[in-house]
Amino acid sequence: MDLLSNQEIVESAAQSDGHPSTITSLRTESLAVLAIMYYVRALCHYHSIPTSPSKIQYHFDNEEALRRLNTLPEFADTANPLATDYDVWAALHEAALSTPGHHFGTHVKGHQDGTKLLENLSAEAQLNVRMDEIAGTCRLSHSKPLNTRTHKGHNIVLTINGNIITSHMHNALRFEKTARPLQEYIMQKQGWDEHIFHMVDWKNLGKYLSSLPFVKQVNVIKMSQSW
Repeated sequence: MDLLSNQEIVESAAQSDGHPSTITSLRTESLAVLAIMYYVRALCHYHSIPTSPSKIQYHFDNEEALRRLNTLPEFADTANPLATDYDVWAALHEAALSTPGHHFGTHVKGHQDGTKLLENLSAEAQLNVRMDEIAGTCRLSHSKPLNTRTHKGHNIVLTINGNIITSHMHNALRFEKTARPLQEYIMQKQGWDEHIFHMVDWKNLGKYLSSLPFVKQVNVIKMSQSW
């Protein structure tokens, strides 16, 4: 049966900030939790509720986001500033400290409607399906990405060419240091312009090369560049 039809539910959706080539589901789900915390905090401020013993439970299907929420009390000792989407993690910690209630999460398996009828799912699973629908509609309604913004809770960010880097920082720094000179070298050597250069499927070529033993990688690269 539809377990949600007779319940009062607040629904909302918003675009998540993040670079389109590196944004993760961890980021989008963590930002959703952060938005709920801000909503609860605003309600408590409006009704003059400074503290509360209430338990506020979150249900979502990203296990790393769940782990981060449930370990916020140990954030200062365990959170790695170089971790993917650390900025949102730090913002969650700041929000939890200033939002009344005890915040914790439980895991719900995603996309259960792919194997079961909706009416046969638990209320939490039905909500998960509904939120996937809302998120999908929201994503399609925004044709342009929302640039990564700074969030409360941390004091330093890495930016490259005006873009805030929130994941794979070592790779981003190495790419910025080496990619452009290497691109210019290949274009000059092969007589290519940028259009031709970007027609090459470099991503899958890189995957193929990384699957080879190191000596064979070197030989393939030398042969392709006529070295």
